Amino acid sequence: MAEIPRCQPREGELKTVSRAMEVLGAFLDRDTWGVSGLARHLDISRTIVHRLLSTLTTTGMLAVETGSSRYTLGPLALRLGERAITADTLVRVARPLLDEIGRATKETVTLAVIRGFEGFCADSVESPQSMRMTFYKGERFPLNAGALGKTLLAFQDDGFLEAYLASGLTQSLTPGTIVDPQKLRAEVLRIRGIGHADSDGEITPGARSVGVPVWGSGGTGVAAIVLSAPAFRLQGRTAEDALLLLQSAAGRLAAALGYAGGQPQRKLAS
Repeated sequence: MAEIPRCQPREGELKTVSRAMEVLGAFLDRDTWGVSGLARHLDISRTIVHRLLSTLTTTGMLAVETGSSRYTLGPLALRLGERAITADTLVRVARPLLDEIGRATKETVTLAVIRGFEGFCADSVESPQSMRMTFYKGERFPLNAGALGKTLLAFQDDGFLEAYLASGLTQSLTPGTIVDPQKLRAEVLRIRGIGHADSDGEITPGARSVGVPVWGSGGTGVAAIVLSAPAFRLQGRTAEDALLLLQSAAGRLAAALGYAGGQPQRKLAS
């Protein structure tokens, strides 16, 4: 069991705040706690623990498990945890996986995240072949185009999706790019249904790509891993094999970042 240091309030510090931090720290030991067990663990009265748990639940730091009286980390705590993973950490952990996929497929593999209402290339391993797709670290791209953008968009929550559709920020890059909000919403629902995004000439004519989400503990995608190639090299069994490699890498990356089990048990709303 992890050793959690007790918060010793300095002069003038609210004791309640220190105790609330002790309560949150206890969730490093277990995923869930009941009132009585947590009170014994922290050596605090059951009445005080119950009050703290109720307050933290109201703020979103904790949540009550469905069908039980046990508490678990809430949506706000999960989002704060995800924000603590910096872009540098994400790239450092993901790079060996990108290299692995690149060696296996000899195609370009890209790690992308969301920045505002745009996609952002966090890292990319370029194909060694003369005819290849190229994405540059730091490059930004629209969320309505290609497997890169659509993977990031599709696996955000519905509030983000609707805000993006209303933003007017969709861009038409080729005749294959989806810009109509209703058609893009339908495409997002299709992607959610199959668990990955694909693209055929939506950013560059003659190019294909396939992408999968890296699930965060909050049940939304925190990043995307995408493989891009000339269309004639990414089809049929080759595309299927590439998808399996991407899915395996995304699961391993999520686990390495502490997001194991982040994939929702049910799909996002449709």
